[in-house]
Amino acid sequence: MPLVRIGVAFQRVRLNSSRINSKRLAEALDTLAREHASVDVFITPPYPITGPIVGYYSESKAKSYVRSSAERLSDRGTVSGRTSTLVSRLAENYGVNIISGPIIERAGPRLYVTAFAVNANGMLVAKYRKIAVTRKELSHGLSPGKEVAIFSFGDFRVGVFIDEDIVVPEVFRAFQASKVNLIVGFMLPYESDYIPSAVRESPSLLTMDLNEVSAFLRTAARITGVPILLVGGAVEGINGQEDLAFMPTLIAEADLGVEVMRDYDDIGRPFRMEIDTESSVARPCDLGCETAIMNLCKAKAKKRS
Repeated sequence: MPLVRIGVAFQRVRLNSSRINSKRLAEALDTLAREHASVDVFITPPYPITGPIVGYYSESKAKSYVRSSAERLSDRGTVSGRTSTLVSRLAENYGVNIISGPIIERAGPRLYVTAFAVNANGMLVAKYRKIAVTRKELSHGLSPGKEVAIFSFGDFRVGVFIDEDIVVPEVFRAFQASKVNLIVGFMLPYESDYIPSAVRESPSLLTMDLNEVSAFLRTAARITGVPILLVGGAVEGINGQEDLAFMPTLIAEADLGVEVMRDYDDIGRPFRMEIDTESSVARPCDLGCETAIMNLCKAKAKKRS
């Protein structure tokens, strides 16, 4: 499929309210189906069912919520967790591949921040564990992933990153070497070790420094030569009466720079974009790319040993 139609959710995610969040996710797919007939790949917001946890609760509650909200993702393709089960059902009902924003994944004794994908039959086909976890996440018992992952849907290849991964150039060099057609990132305001937080003027909400985020996106787009879509959204308080934080959805392209695709006034308005897999292919891997990949592999090998 040379032309891939991508639907992107842009919505509020309420803290600790799986019922409301599940309903909103289904409504986003309904809207896309009604306004655009169909899409090939649907992208959810970050933490689509549970809402974010680290940084949004007291220390004691956050550690408890991290463990109680953790889900298992089977390596056999089946799903059983709260988020993955819903995403799988939506994929089957609408006949669409879905890339889910991160969840808390439990794998044995370890916990990860993990994005995953299911195909149109509802089967788990890929997952990516965040590599660049923050000190705050480490203190809550979350572990770093060990490798970059590519989500493939036929000939359509997607590189996926989460939050702090945006500052790791080797991640994007790996996407370049893997000849991806699109890079998708997920970000809601969080306590970063590298990117300062900020406060929006109107409405007054916690966010990230968009100049810093845009600079990283712009650089990565120039390196890889493919579009980079950073999916954000709003974080709604437990009582549903106020928004606590907000991150716009941005797209970066090598020749056009960074553009805001959805801002605060667009909450609840999913959108569709198209990627031509024949023209949108990562640039050939040069010497710098090869060196970066080699250094990444050496670092991982040293860590494992």
